[in-house]
Amino acid sequence: MAPPNCTTPEQLEWLLSQKSQFSEYQKTKRLAEFWSMLDHEWFLHWPEPGVTEAEREPPGHKLHEKAVAALGKRKSQLRNWFNNRSVTKCTAPIKVQPLRTATRAPQPIEIYSHQFYKEKIQPLVKAEVEENNVQKRDQLGVIKTLTKATFEAEPADIWAAIIAQASALKTENAARKVQARNSEPDLSPQGYAKHAG
Repeated sequence: MAPPNCTTPEQLEWLLSQKSQFSEYQKTKRLAEFWSMLDHEWFLHWPEPGVTEAEREPPGHKLHEKAVAALGKRKSQLRNWFNNRSVTKCTAPIKVQPLRTATRAPQPIEIYSHQFYKEKIQPLVKAEVEENNVQKRDQLGVIKTLTKATFEAEPADIWAAIIAQASALKTENAARKVQARNSEPDLSPQGYAKHAG
């Protein structure tokens, strides 16, 4: 539930009339002038109750301290009122960073699984799941176990092809990292000097 409004309808109307002026001062970064003018006008039209009596008391007196606190609270409410209403009615678009590409080259068993899963591993997994009534949460373990066993049972020519692919991907990944590192700006003082002059 929203908190009760701290202004009367007349005060609200006056505040709304000052919104455009607030925007102008905000754009020109002169808000201190605006707050000073706003406080003067506000307290001229609607003085805080009990402040005039407290002004007669010496500083440090209980009434004086209460009046200072009341004035501070009202000023804070006014600033919050304008700051909360200065934002446009729609939200700013979300700035989404693109996903980073994988920095790790796949392992040979991962390459093997990617290439041969449907034809060699999936039928074995289905048979194992149906035969032993494997729960959904345990199926990944079965897949990993059967993939490893199938990969180790492959002949030497498939092993050689998979390992060659893995080393090629690893070399390509290392070259991509070096290229990315070289394309980053040099943030050292020498780098700044090189680009400045």
